[in-house]
Amino acid sequence: MQNCVGEVLLLGIFAVTAYRDWKEQMICVYVPLAAGIAGLVFHLMLPTQKLTDLLLGAGIGAVLLLAAWVSREEIGYGDGAMLMASGIFLGFWRNVELFLTALMLIVPAALFGLIVKHRRKDYRMPFLPFLFVAYVFQLGWR
Repeated sequence: MQNCVGEVLLLGIFAVTAYRDWKEQMICVYVPLAAGIAGLVFHLMLPTQKLTDLLLGAGIGAVLLLAAWVSREEIGYGDGAMLMASGIFLGFWRNVELFLTALMLIVPAALFGLIVKHRRKDYRMPFLPFLFVAYVFQLGWR
């Protein structure tokens, strides 16, 4: 039951942020921050995983935030922030699985954009819609 509540909460957060990322190509910084705080409170009240696993899961997003800083935001800060929040909900291995699944989904979409839509290689694709779809797939596998 407690996992179900967390899954639905994270699904809703992903849906809202993915929609905004798709339409506006930006994410309000308060949404991932609130999601991370909600995830911590949720897991402190109903512990389902070790705190170290949650922090390691958030570390994946922290690495992406560092990559965004190094690349001068070629990778968006919002993507890293949402991966930090999802890591707090999912833990390390499920967050790795989520990130890799989203990458496997975005690569064919990017190739389609380059080849069929003739987009330039500097075209910026929003990543959160792919994280959302990857999370839906992940929920379907469980």
